Amino acid sequence: MLPLLRRTAITLAAGSLLVLPMAPAMSAEGAAATASANAKRKPPISQRIDAAGEAVDSANARVKKALRNLARIRSQLPEARDALKHANIRAIAAEQAAVKAQAAADAANTEILHLNTDQLAMQAKVQRNTDRMGQLARSVYQQGPFGEIEVVLNSQSPGDVMSRIASVDAVSRTQSAMQRELMTAKADMTMREVRLEALRMQADEDAKAAQQNADEAKAARDDAARAKADVEQLVAKQKRSLKIAEDNRDAVLQRLNELQAEQARIQAAAAKAAKEAAARRAAAGEDPESPSGELTWPIAGAGINQGVGPRIHPVYGYKSCHTGIDIQGGTGTPIRAADAGTVISITSGGAYGNATLIAGGGGLATFYAHQSEIDVKEGDRVKEGEVIGKVGSTGWVTGPHLHFEVHLNGTPYDPLGWFGHKKQPVGC
Repeated sequence: MLPLLRRTAITLAAGSLLVLPMAPAMSAEGAAATASANAKRKPPISQRIDAAGEAVDSANARVKKALRNLARIRSQLPEARDALKHANIRAIAAEQAAVKAQAAADAANTEILHLNTDQLAMQAKVQRNTDRMGQLARSVYQQGPFGEIEVVLNSQSPGDVMSRIASVDAVSRTQSAMQRELMTAKADMTMREVRLEALRMQADEDAKAAQQNADEAKAARDDAARAKADVEQLVAKQKRSLKIAEDNRDAVLQRLNELQAEQARIQAAAAKAAKEAAARRAAAGEDPESPSGELTWPIAGAGINQGVGPRIHPVYGYKSCHTGIDIQGGTGTPIRAADAGTVISITSGGAYGNATLIAGGGGLATFYAHQSEIDVKEGDRVKEGEVIGKVGSTGWVTGPHLHFEVHLNGTPYDPLGWFGHKKQPVGC
């Protein structure tokens, strides 16, 4: 593949192409705005595609289709890449949320395990205190309500009295402490049960959230995989389209050469007619004739699709020149002579299809191409404003329109110079 196409493929793979505008009607010499006069370097394919034109994108049907495919693909690539980007972002966020939720669930379950262990220990402690309290209760019951008094009354000496009173007091304090400890332990157990239930609920919620986020992450990853496949498929189509264009480069070059040869023939015919007219006037002793200051617009009220200027093939870099302007018009719309003169050439086929060249005064000639019908013949004298044919789409075109040129002594000029703009030769 040529170096240019390598760079082209890289550009396409990066998805940087812009949308290819297809005008309703495009002429055989250009399909976009005039190239910038102060350009310092060759623009990338994304810009050069828009400057293609009939001479190149219609020069071969397969190339034209390939360029349309490139236009469609590059309009789809940004959305496909954006879908891939957002799917990946969504997947990452869901995976992070799933990890976070699972960590929370694990932490809750860990705390539940610890609380259960503590709760078992607390239950054992409560059971021991309960057993001891039961023993004390049985002892008091067996001794009767005056058991403590009897312990004191049965003392043998004052010292024994004090000792027995201290023992009774110690038992009483132990009993009270055991009761407090038992109440505290039971309250603690109740609080732990509440905490355990809250933790179980939280663990369940975290586990559900983790699963939901895991499901979302999987769905997002599936979306990302599909989006990636879409991008890869579009890039592959781009490469195939460029391959088609590369395979047909010889055909494109041949058509370009044909266009340039036809342009040279038209210019030579206009120059010859201007020279012969000047010679006849000189032989008759007449002063040189000046070209008319104004012309009639060939299609009343119609706008322009594109103007004059250089064109560059978007794939091969071949240069061509759009030597006229493309005027809007539907098939069958009448075409009027912009200037009075003699029909010096009628052609059909090739880049311009059905075309008419009319030589006027002062070396000025007008050219009308892509007609569906020609209503004059060679040698006819026509008046300004007279219908000479009808708009069509013959030749290398993508839709019906009129390709209109103005020549002065064989040199193509910007036709708009006769409609309020500066009169100047076509700059290519």
